[in-house]
Amino acid sequence: MLFRSSQLRILGFTVFQATTASEAAAQAASRPFSAVFANVAFDGERDGGLGIAMCRTVKTVGQRHGTETLFVVVVSQGLSPMDRVRAELAGCDETLVQPVRRADIARVFDTRGIPLPYDPRRRSS
Repeated sequence: MLFRSSQLRILGFTVFQATTASEAAAQAASRPFSAVFANVAFDGERDGGLGIAMCRTVKTVGQRHGTETLFVVVVSQGLSPMDRVRAELAGCDETLVQPVRRADIARVFDTRGIPLPYDPRRRSS
């Protein structure tokens, strides 16, 4: 399954969608976020560097507005080692290659100590 925002909703997160880097930056500036998942073609040849620009902009805007813990996750169909380095230099904290499973998303939050609002791995008795 390709990454879809519904995967975050199933885990109990509120999702705000943006289709451009400027929309994503405006969202980051308007309210505190724990994470930004960017589903992009993260290759300068395919996207003209927009993935890198979005990552850098959202991270900078989020930090300027007091969201020091904001982390940015880039989701892409393919990432070369150079793409990963460029993503990291632009402020991306994590990269996920599609197809993305809920377990991949849970791991990203687990490694940062952020509990899932709804965690299907933990069944109530």
